[in-house]
Amino acid sequence: MITLVHFHSITSGNTNSSFTVDSNGTLSTAAWLDYETTPSFALSVLARDSSSPSSSQKSVVMEISIDVTAVNEHEPVFSSAQYSTSVAEDTAVGTSILRVTAIDQDDGLQGEIAREGRVV
Repeated sequence: MITLVHFHSITSGNTNSSFTVDSNGTLSTAAWLDYETTPSFALSVLARDSSSPSSSQKSVVMEISIDVTAVNEHEPVFSSAQYSTSVAEDTAVGTSILRVTAIDQDDGLQGEIAREGRVV
């Protein structure tokens, strides 16, 4: 005799109620995921059979690891809204005259800033 199995619930690791599991065992996102806040989850999912009487039901817990991958969701922002300087016309070639900085809130490669200089 085959007994139906119902995926009952996520019993732990569901930070911010980020996931749901239905009775068929389909795990779905229930909220927006943010790599910078929670880069991974370790969920415990409970499955219970539908034996009758309920006192004879058996259950098992499965540990599920989920890694959230970073995406490039933030644009770089200059540290100042405007930069300005003066330079003498006889300044030697190669003289540093100003340093501009920018930050990006993304982690990893998405947060690295490539600088390209051009005068407009």
